[in-house]
Amino acid sequence: MDIHNIVKRIREKKHISQECVSFYLNLTQSQYSRRESGNIKFTLDEIIQLCQFFEVNIFNRIDIEMTENDFEYDNNNLINQYQVIIEEKNKTIQLLENILSKFISNASN
Repeated sequence: MDIHNIVKRIREKKHISQECVSFYLNLTQSQYSRRESGNIKFTLDEIIQLCQFFEVNIFNRIDIEMTENDFEYDNNNLINQYQVIIEEKNKTIQLLENILSKFISNASN
């Protein structure tokens, strides 16, 4: 059974709306609906979030052996996201170092 069918079955069994799940995943209802219908594949991160949200292990419900092709990977996008995060952290560190330097300078005067 495909992941999107498993997710839909779990959601319906728990009487949870697509709107509620899409809000949890930070998606529009339309974006979520396309995933649940199988038009777009869930990302691995979304599947992990769904497991937490539904309090289930979706992987235990899959009858077929999963392969890497069952998930969409966008490595370039992921790398870019991490680069942005690292850059933001570096800016924060620099800002904190400047504040600390000024604080130490003022304290010694």
